Amino acid sequence: MSSFTTVAGQAPIAWGKGRDLSEIVALALRQARDVRGMLAGAVIPAMPPARRSFADWLVRTLDHGKFFDEPTLRDIDAFLSLLQREIDVGTYVGWEPDEYHVRGGYERIELDARASSLAPALAALTKLRGSIATALDVARALSITQDIISE
Repeated sequence: MSSFTTVAGQAPIAWGKGRDLSEIVALALRQARDVRGMLAGAVIPAMPPARRSFADWLVRTLDHGKFFDEPTLRDIDAFLSLLQREIDVGTYVGWEPDEYHVRGGYERIELDARASSLAPALAALTKLRGSIATALDVARALSITQDIISE
């Protein structure tokens, strides 16, 4: 696939890292498939019943592939915040004594089983959010560029 995007029949425009809009969208769709599996397989069963509806809605949204818009991006941000709070509940900071360490030891972060099961979904959803934002930004840039060229 080309590393350029053609706007209004004009010269190709390069988008950083040699990726065009269709590659960015394809990456987001692939990530969405992975995130959907994590949500259905690990997140929804680990969430309290009152908080499952948000995750269920997100699974349905990812299934339909209609998540390339600003409102969905804001909803993903809200879900990321919720997921982070759920992980924080199961995160403990301990102290690991070490006689060879400058301070006599160091902090150790531990996750309980539930938080450990949610953490990969948080990371994957964060990457998906970034891909969606990039796709929206590139699409907007193409639109603005097309408007400038046509003036």
